[in-house]
Amino acid sequence: MDPKFWLDKWSSNQIGFHENKVHNLLIACWHSLGGEVSDKVFVPLCGKSLDLLWLRERHNSVVGVELSEIAATSFFEEQGLNFTKTNRGEYSIFSNDGIQIFCGDIFKIPSTQFGYFDLVYDRASLVALSPSDRLRYQKLLDNITRKKSRILLITVDYNPKLISPPPHILSDIHLQKIYASNWKITAIDSQEADIKGTTGQENCYRIEKK
Repeated sequence: MDPKFWLDKWSSNQIGFHENKVHNLLIACWHSLGGEVSDKVFVPLCGKSLDLLWLRERHNSVVGVELSEIAATSFFEEQGLNFTKTNRGEYSIFSNDGIQIFCGDIFKIPSTQFGYFDLVYDRASLVALSPSDRLRYQKLLDNITRKKSRILLITVDYNPKLISPPPHILSDIHLQKIYASNWKITAIDSQEADIKGTTGQENCYRIEKK
């Protein structure tokens, strides 16, 4: 992952990847994880996604990670939420009742700071990471989840002749290489989607830790 690339996107407001509504696959498929109100939810590379609010309405604790402080500040301000900011070394934490956003490089924040999560919602994280970062990301998730923790993962597919990444295509073969050793992968839904102005596909998976 190139931090400067994403920081520049936020500073220049080139955030076409941001959705101004809750993602419909989250609404349709989250129940498949069988979560409880008490479950702790992790949302990597969360941006200022409205999905955070939707998840907070259903769970007591939602923790996001985001590289850009612009994104974190915008999330709380645009939703009219008061927040506190705490600086810790190379990262900072933006907090509101039930929602925390850790700001910094996801691979530089000590995983011990996150605690353990029951559920993970990944719409724009794994597809945003460069292929060379995927195994590091999987190891991070291994460190902060428990046995039987579940992930709702949304990936993209498109014609690579028409679109250049990010987001990166993640085929079933890619997912097997990343998750098969410690996780069980189940495809649950797919839909046509606009990918950078071109018709592509979003695929939704339930992934459970063995």
